[in-house]
Amino acid sequence: MMLVEQRPPGNFDERGVALFAWFSTSIAAVYTGVAQAARDFAVDYAKRRRPSVLTRSIAHLPAIQFAVADMDIMLATARALTLAVAEEWRRGEHHSEAGIIRALQPKYFATPNAIEIVNKAMNVVGGLGMYKTTPLERYYRDVRAGTFHPISQDVTREWLGKAALGVDLTAEPRWA
Repeated sequence: MMLVEQRPPGNFDERGVALFAWFSTSIAAVYTGVAQAARDFAVDYAKRRRPSVLTRSIAHLPAIQFAVADMDIMLATARALTLAVAEEWRRGEHHSEAGIIRALQPKYFATPNAIEIVNKAMNVVGGLGMYKTTPLERYYRDVRAGTFHPISQDVTREWLGKAALGVDLTAEPRWA
């Protein structure tokens, strides 16, 4: 059984695009899930945490409310994009070279947003979040791995821009 085949550079085909679509939506879902867990931990913490100088929990502080609102909007947007692209793919859309652009969008959007969501959760919880006794320490560390998964954010951004400007994705030289 052949697991890898040789192809010339720039040779996109439906199987290659299918791999990108599967990988992009999977990675987006994984890191959005990590971000959701971090958000949930921070919300639970904010509801319970009452410093001695306050009469109520930190959930009543506007900064905490704003952070949670931001996290919720980012999560909803990442989920909506990921689900939309997965559904479009299931319906048979984007199964071409041009489709790779749409297929890459979930990972490109969800990964940095997941990092930002976990950062916001860490800000809600504070230094306690750095301790291994909390799951937030693991979320904070693990979510950063999303930036290492291919295709890199820079290449994805280049391709998104090329596609929008009508430049062939495989045009060489890449920079002139």
